[in-house]
Amino acid sequence: MKSKAALLLAVGVMVAGVVVCGACGGGGDESSGAAATAAVTAAAPPLTKEAPRQAVAAGRGIGVYPGAIDFGETLRAGEYFRTIGVLNNENVEQAFRFEFAGEAGPWLSIVDPNDRTQVLDVVHAPPKDQARVFLRLLVPPDVPNGVHTGLALVLTTVDEGNANEGAGVSVNVGAEISVELNLTGTQIITGSVVDVVTRDVEVGSPLRIETTIQNSGNIQVNPQIDLQVVDPQGAILGKASFSEEVVYPNEIKTLTPEWDTEGQKTGERIARVSVKFGNVDLGTREAHFNIVAVGTLTRAGELEGLALEGTPSVGSVVKVIAKFRNTGEIDTQSQFLGEVFRDSVRIEATSSEERVVEPGNVVPLELFVDVTQNGTYKVQGKVNYEGKETDVQELVFTVGGGGLPIWAIVVGVVVAVLLLVSGGLAWVLLRRLPRLRRPEA
Repeated sequence: MKSKAALLLAVGVMVAGVVVCGACGGGGDESSGAAATAAVTAAAPPLTKEAPRQAVAAGRGIGVYPGAIDFGETLRAGEYFRTIGVLNNENVEQAFRFEFAGEAGPWLSIVDPNDRTQVLDVVHAPPKDQARVFLRLLVPPDVPNGVHTGLALVLTTVDEGNANEGAGVSVNVGAEISVELNLTGTQIITGSVVDVVTRDVEVGSPLRIETTIQNSGNIQVNPQIDLQVVDPQGAILGKASFSEEVVYPNEIKTLTPEWDTEGQKTGERIARVSVKFGNVDLGTREAHFNIVAVGTLTRAGELEGLALEGTPSVGSVVKVIAKFRNTGEIDTQSQFLGEVFRDSVRIEATSSEERVVEPGNVVPLELFVDVTQNGTYKVQGKVNYEGKETDVQELVFTVGGGGLPIWAIVVGVVVAVLLLVSGGLAWVLLRRLPRLRRPEA
C-alpha cells in the first residue's frame, strides 16, 4: 500500500509540474509568435535609359546590369552617373563590393543614389532581390581627348569560419561591367521640359508645380525656372524664380518650385513655367489650377503599418517607424500618438515629431522606446492629422524571451497545490483502508 501511495503522490507532483511548465511554455510561444521584426531599407531610384535591364550571368547566384556602360561624350573635370543593379539569386542576403581596373578604373566609384557624395564600400542585396547604386565617373582635368575604357568588377564578400576562430573574409569575382567614355573638348548643352503638373490649392497653402526636366547634354546644369501665375484673362498675379537644383547629364529630374498663395483670391489660374539651361531656352509650359477657399479640399490619410528598426536589447533605445500616407488633396500635419506596454502593463505614452505630408506621399513618423528590462513589449497607437485620426495599429516585440503573465503563475501555483493536497489525501486514505476492512474479533 505504501508503494501505491508513493506512486499516486509522484503522479500528482508530475502533473503539477507539467501544468506549471505548460503555462510557462505557452506564454513563451505566444510571445515568440507575436514578436515582430522589421528591416528598413532605402528605396532605389528608377532606372535611367542608360541602365536597361540587361542581366549578366555570374557565379554564386549573382548578376549585374547593364553589362556595359557607355558614358558617351564627356568633358574634363566632368562628373557623370549611371545606375547599376546587383542581382542576388541566393536565399540569403549577400554583401558585394566593387573594384575597378583599366585606364578609367581610377576615375570610377560607387555612390549612394540618395546622396551622391557618399562613396559606398559595401552594397547589400536582400535574398532573391536586388540592390541599385550609382556608378560615378570623375574625369581628371588633364586627360587627353579620345576613347578611354575601364572595368567595374562586382565581388561577393564571403565570411570564412567565425570570429572565435580568427575568421577572415575572402572575395570572389561575381560579375563585371565594361566602361567606356569619349573625352572631348566640346560642351553640349541641351535638354527639354518633359512635363509641368500642379493641382488645386487652398488659399494660404503653397502651390507646388512639379516640373520634369531632361538634361540631354554632357555637362551638369542648374536650370533657371521662371514662374508666372496669371488669371484666365492673362493678368499677371505673381512671379517667382528658382535655380538651386542640379540636373546631371542624361538625367530626367522632377523639380518642384513653390508659390505662396497667401492673400490671393479664389478662382481659376494658370501657371506658366519657363526653363533655361544657361543661355539655352527650353521653352514654356502651362498648367491650369484653381485657388479655392480654406476647407474645400479633402483631408485623408492612412497608417500603413508599424516597423521595428534594429534589434532590441536591455538597456537600448529602439526606433519604431509609423508609415503614414496622405491620401487627401492637400498638405497635412501628421503626428503618431501611442502607448507602450510591457507584459500587458502600460509603461509610457509616446509620440513622434509632427511632419507635413504632401498629397500622395508616405513619410516615416519616428518614435523611440526605452528597453529597460526583458519582457514582451507592445507599441499601440494612431496618427493624428489635422484633427482626424487613422485606425489604431500595434507592434509587438520580445526582449529576452518575454516574461510570464501573472495570471499564468497564479493558476500554475493553485493547480500545483491542489494536486499535492489531493495526492496527500489519497495517500492517507490508502493507509487507512486496510483498517476499515479488518474483521472484528
